Parts: sequence; structure tokens; C-alpha cells
Amino acid sequence: KSGGNRYAGLFDAYYTRGSFSGDNVSSEVKLANPALTDPAVLNKRLDLNGQLSGPIIKDKLFFFVNAQRFQIDENPSGPRTSRTEVSPRFNGKLTWQPGPNDHVSANFQWDYYNVTGRPAVPAALATDDLTYNQDSPEAIWGLQWRHLFGARTFTEVKYAGWWGYFNLDPKVNAPLFNDGSTGQYSGGGGSFGYYDRTRNQLNASISHYAEAFGKHDLKFGVEVERSSVRNRYGFVNDIYYYDYTDYYPKGEYLAFSYGYDLDQTSARESLYAQDSWKPTDRLTINAGARLDFMRGRSKELDKKVYGATSLAPRIGFAFDLTGDGKTALKGHYGQYYEGIYADQYYSAVPGVQDFVTYASDPGGEKCGPAGRCFTEIDRSPSPLSRIDPDIKHPRVDEWTAGIERELFKNVRFSVTGLWRQDNNVQGSVYPDARWTTKTVTTSTSGNDPSLRGKNITVYQWANRANSENNILITNPNGFRYLDPSGQLLGTASTERKYKAAMFVLDKRFSNRWQGRISYVYSKSKGV
Repeated sequence: KSGGNRYAGLFDAYYTRGSFSGDNVSSEVKLANPALTDPAVLNKRLDLNGQLSGPIIKDKLFFFVNAQRFQIDENPSGPRTSRTEVSPRFNGKLTWQPGPNDHVSANFQWDYYNVTGRPAVPAALATDDLTYNQDSPEAIWGLQWRHLFGARTFTEVKYAGWWGYFNLDPKVNAPLFNDGSTGQYSGGGGSFGYYDRTRNQLNASISHYAEAFGKHDLKFGVEVERSSVRNRYGFVNDIYYYDYTDYYPKGEYLAFSYGYDLDQTSARESLYAQDSWKPTDRLTINAGARLDFMRGRSKELDKKVYGATSLAPRIGFAFDLTGDGKTALKGHYGQYYEGIYADQYYSAVPGVQDFVTYASDPGGEKCGPAGRCFTEIDRSPSPLSRIDPDIKHPRVDEWTAGIERELFKNVRFSVTGLWRQDNNVQGSVYPDARWTTKTVTTSTSGNDPSLRGKNITVYQWANRANSENNILITNPNGFRYLDPSGQLLGTASTERKYKAAMFVLDKRFSNRWQGRISYVYSKSKGV
């Protein structure tokens, strides 16, 4: 998809409408399965796609462009009568070869998802009024340059960017009502959501072939990432109604308010070095290390709230066991750190509202539609979490060992063992909380027979009012739970392990076909 010295093009179209579909469900079948009486009906589908490529300057500069327009109009099953989507898309690429030692390419992609009829409640209960209009464009762009310094050294520089947002607006901008007795919904869409995203990343590396104590393929590189996330959500008119007519026959109800506006930026710089070393013709050793500097920042606080530095070593080998190239013994150990995600530190960023519960009250302090008035009866605060200054970033340690044997030409069989362990698992704890123990007897009619009529120990939060607002995001493995006198009750464990054995029979591509048969036996354990 890069273009060349000759012009090429492709165009295709797909079209259908409701009259092209038949109704071949008999009345007997509909009677036996009533769900089939209300199938989704496709009113229209149109998909136009075209692409063109060719030279701008022969042997030097080439182009590729692609455009698509996808449209669908349907009547979904259930109460909704309409769902539509219009999605135009565009792709473009330029490839430039100014000389034998340089290669430059630039690409751009844009698409736009415009959807109506997206359910705001469970789809089987959603009427047209209980839907969202979805507006979600996105754009991706990139630039790449490769340069040969000679027969042994080359460099590669890449830049990529992404921008997009995902907006949900209610079709009917009115609060949502949920009847807890019937499970039905009424009113409008009830809530809105706006989700903005950007990401920019720069990669640069240099590779060099060297000979010293064997043969080396060396590579050194740097990565720089900058990204931003803003999440906004709330109830229409800051209220959501919950009616429970079985218990409140006179029209009493509960109501709730909640929302958030979280604005975050993440940053990462990474350095890495690796070597594929062949000390002998039968042995290859792959070794490397990666150093990551990661930070999370609150735009509202205008300061860093999360920071971690991670060093990840890796080493592996492949050994020609029999010396004839038919049997290879392989092994590997590596540490793999997660990227930087806004979810890791969002609770340390201001913007989350308290969750407030109201009860109906004719003389209440607030009033909504149809004269409904209410008074606050409960408030769950959303305090800012603190982040442990010594927090470690999550990672997975992996060990593998295996053997591969050529059974006959183009067919190989391998057996590989894997062992993985999660480390530095992150979570929230209450450092000041104290707990008391209590023995309770479970019900004799519970769903789990092994727990019926059992005496079990439960823990009660003894000082909740004095400790619930001190939340610490940390690596909770080994965290100590204490009673009011400071005595140890137990420690937290975040153990996660995975082990597996893989058996693979591979047939490489030859005689116009290839194939693979594999079987994996695995076991996971977590606490």
C-alpha cells in the first residue's frame, strides 16, 4: 500500500436494502420462539471504497490514497425502531526515496463514526427516546526516516500521533427514570459522556553489525511518549430517578446525583540497548535492557501525581543441540513493564463528584420534573487518593524453555514450557483503618452447599469515620491489617502466577500450503 512506478486502482461497492431480505420464519416457528417475531431489519447498507496509487516522480516519489464511505440504517430488535451509522474514512501515504541510502514515508488516516440509536439502557429495554447520539472522529498520522550509514550501520526515526474523541449525547435531553419493580425505563437518555484522547510518540534507534568475540547485531534506541486523557460524565440535570412501586405505592422514590471531569496527561521516556550475539555458529545469545521513566500529571493541580522508574533486563539463547541445524534448545528470561495509563492514577486527580442519594420529600430542598421534590439522605465522598512516593510500576517476569526438532523437511515439532509471575501489582489501601473480628453463622439455605450453616470470621471497620478519607495507592503486597490495639490480623497478598506447556507441530509454506497444530495446557493462580 505504498505505490510504485505504475498507476493502480481499485473500486468496489456494496449495497443492500430491506426489500432484498426475505421473511422465511413460519408462524409455527414464531409461536415456538417468540424472539424471532422481532428480528433486526436492515433498511439500507451502502459501502463505497476506492483506492489509487502510482508515481509522482519516477523511482523517487510515490503516493497511495484510499477513501471509503460506510452507511447503515436498520431497525434493531426490541423497542428501538432506528439505528444509523455514517462513517467516512480516508487514508493517504507518500513514499520518497531521495537516494540509495534514504527512505522517507509519511501517512495520514482519518475516520468519523457518526451513530444514532445507541442504547442508553439495556438494549432489550431501550426505546428511541432512551438512546445516545455518538460522535467520534479520530485521526492518525506518522512520519518515518531510514538512513544507511554504510554496510554495517543504519538508523531509523519514527514519529506517530493520534487524536480523537468519543462523545455520547442523549437523544432526549431529560433525566432517566428506572422503575425497580418492573425493570422498565422512561424519560430521556439520562446522562452524557465526553472522552477526549491524544497521543504523540517519537522513536529513534541505531543498529550496527560488529565482529568481536563472535558476531553482534547491536541496537540502541530511545522512545518519547506524550499523551492526554479527559473523561467527563454526568446525569442530565444532575439527577437520576429510581422508583420502587412495590415498596413505595404512594409515589415515593429515590434519586441520585454523580459525575466526574478528569483531565490527565502522561509522559514516558525510554532507553534501550540489545545485542544478538553469536559467539559460535551453534549458539546465539540475545541480551538487552530497557529503562523507563514514567509520569502522570493532573492538569487541574498543575503537578505530577504519579512517577516510577523501571529497569527491565532480558536474556535468551538458542543452541544448535545436534550441530546439524535440526534440533534447537531455547531459553529466555525477561521482565516486561506495563505502559503508563491514566487509570493508574485517576483517583489522585480532582474531578470526581460525591455520590449523593436523595429521598422523596414534598417539601424537599430540591425539585425536579413533574413537581418531584427530594432531600439528601446520604453522601458518599470521593476524596483524593495519595500515591506512594516509592510505588513500583506493574510488571511481568517470564521464563521460557523449550526444544524444537525438524522431523522431516519443512515440518518441525516443538515443546515449550512457560512460567510467568505478576509483580508490583497496584491497589488502594486505607493505612489508618483498624478492624475488629466477629464470628457469624451462614444461612442454611445458601446457594453454595459448602458454606451452609458454617461459622466464619468477618472483619468490621472499627474507625471508618476517622480513616476512610486517607486512601493510599501503593503496591499492597505485604500490607498489614491491624486491630484497634495495633496487633496484626493478616497481610495482603497479590500473587499471580501462570504456567503452561505448549506443543506445536508446524508445516512451513511449501508446495502451496502451510499448517499448524498446537495444544496448550495452562494453569493460573492468583490471590
